[in-house]
Amino acid sequence: MVYANADVLRQDGSEEILHFVDYWKDIKGVVNETLVFDSRLTTYQVLAQLDEANVKFITLRRRGKSLAKRTEALPDSSWQKVKLPIPKRKHHTFLANESEVLLKGCPKPFRQIIMKDH
Repeated sequence: MVYANADVLRQDGSEEILHFVDYWKDIKGVVNETLVFDSRLTTYQVLAQLDEANVKFITLRRRGKSLAKRTEALPDSSWQKVKLPIPKRKHHTFLANESEVLLKGCPKPFRQIIMKDH
């Protein structure tokens, strides 16, 4: 385990990822790695701060009803077939849609990738 903080209060939880980035910078001097975390860990405003600090990240976005409805409405032509050459993987191909979305409270759009049939 590289980092742990068991004293996070609910009201401070959304900024814990920023504390982790500060911790990592103290150890390594820079954050070259890509952070991967669930979007429920933080807020869109914190994602904007990470982006502004040039911290690479992937976050799993909440799959709400409106997002599901917009995804279902995408035409077949907007999906790209992707193949993962991983021998032990059960399903090697899936469909992906890439777009830019503007998240509430963020000054610029983020890249969004939606996958289906995986």
